[in-house]
Amino acid sequence: MAQRAAESMLRSLGATNVTVRVVQPNPGTTASELGLTGGTFEDVVLYPVVVRSTAMAQNETMKVEVLVSATAAIAAATARGFEDAATWLLEAHGLLYGNKLLHIDSVIVDHFAGSEYLYHILASE
Repeated sequence: MAQRAAESMLRSLGATNVTVRVVQPNPGTTASELGLTGGTFEDVVLYPVVVRSTAMAQNETMKVEVLVSATAAIAAATARGFEDAATWLLEAHGLLYGNKLLHIDSVIVDHFAGSEYLYHILASE
């Protein structure tokens, strides 16, 4: 119930999407084990989300908080073989926002009645 309510709230607040860049695992070949071939990336779109930017002075770096539906985060993580969506997000290469690749600093998970319903991703340059 809380997951559906959170998703409805995000949609009503003008939901958008963000892209999480994750590293795809290298195949177990000799070339990849020797570092001769680089890893590849996959861009995963998360929707619905709401992005809140922090106020910045001229010389400060960009910082954003992304509110993500737990339904979207869990579905994306499990589709890639992860049981814990928060760990999957923290291990991601970064968050694409405003033509910039931001570092994911932390992930906070909100719970209600024993189930996850909202993820807060804090990211910065």
